Amino acid sequence: MIQHVENKWLTWQRATKLRNPDFALNTYQTAPERLGNYYPNWFKNLKADVRTYLPQGVGQNHTARVCLGLRGINNLGWTLKTPWSIDRGQQEFHPEQLHGTRWSEKDENGEYIWGIYLKTYPWRAKMAKGFRLLISDYPLEFSTEWYTFSGCVDANYGVDENGQLGGMYWYDEPIDLNFDYFNVETVVAIKKGYDIPAGVVSFVITPVWDPDYSGIDANVPHFG
Repeated sequence: MIQHVENKWLTWQRATKLRNPDFALNTYQTAPERLGNYYPNWFKNLKADVRTYLPQGVGQNHTARVCLGLRGINNLGWTLKTPWSIDRGQQEFHPEQLHGTRWSEKDENGEYIWGIYLKTYPWRAKMAKGFRLLISDYPLEFSTEWYTFSGCVDANYGVDENGQLGGMYWYDEPIDLNFDYFNVETVVAIKKGYDIPAGVVSFVITPVWDPDYSGIDANVPHFG
C-alpha cells in the first residue's frame, strides 16, 4: 500500500486496486497536496493596488491580493487536482433529490440544467481519534459551472465484512481500531454541457478537531 504521512495524526493511504477488476487503477497517483500549493490564476495575476485597474482609486486601494482572510483559506486543508477534464462521476444522483434548490431547475425545454454526481478518489485518510474530515467547495474558484457540496461523514462509515469502508476501491491495510478512517469522496454539481477543466482545484479536504466526537465503532458492520 502507498502511504504518505503528513504528520502524527494524519496519513494518506492509497487504494491498491478496484473492487471491479475490469477497471484499471491508474489515476491520482500523488497523495492529496496542501491547498497552499495552489492558487487560481485570477488570484496569482491580481495586483495588490486597485489603482492598477482603477486609477482614481476607491479609498481603500488594496485588492483581494492582500486580504488575510482569502490568503488564510489556502493555509488550511488539502486537495486533489483533476488530472483531466471531468463532466461526471462514478454515480449519478437525480436533481429532484435537491428539490427546491437551483440544482433541480430546468431549462426552457424542461431538461434539468445540472447533473449531480458522486466522485470517488483512490485515497483515504487515516486519522487520530478526535479528528473528522470535512470536504467542501474550494471558495477561491468562483465557478458558475460546477459546485462541490460540503460533507462530513462519520468515521469508519460503511465498514463491510472485509474490513473495507465500502465504495469502489480496495485497501490492503486492515482498519486499525485505534484510528478513524475517511474515504475521499465528493458530491459535485456540474452544469450540463460543461466540465471541470484539468488541473483545477474544485474541493478542499479539511481536518477538523472535534474531541467530543467518538465516530462509529469499526467492529460493527455499517452497510451504507
